[in-house]
Amino acid sequence: MRRSHADHARRDGLHDFAESPAPPPVEARAVHLEMLARAVAELTGLRARVVPAGPAFLRVVNPKAASLAEDVRCDLLAGEWWFVWSWGDRLGPADDPDGAARMLDHVLSPGR
Repeated sequence: MRRSHADHARRDGLHDFAESPAPPPVEARAVHLEMLARAVAELTGLRARVVPAGPAFLRVVNPKAASLAEDVRCDLLAGEWWFVWSWGDRLGPADDPDGAARMLDHVLSPGR
């Protein structure tokens, strides 16, 4: 049985690993979260630390009111990295850690 050109292309495509997109590097999430932790430390009075358990996340706490705290994730959404609130809404793009830090300060600081 002769194979058609389409059959050969389809078969060859199954083995063409160079064309397959690579999965996002696991380190990218941690790098973005570390950048946000630095921005929080430099721009706010909040405390932040990266928690490496499971998918890493950033634990942000107001030291003056410990009940005001948030766990921020960094997720790859539609091909771009985003900081994400614990309830799943987007906090801001990962390429703007200063903006995300200011938003966290606004939300986690009483009287604002």
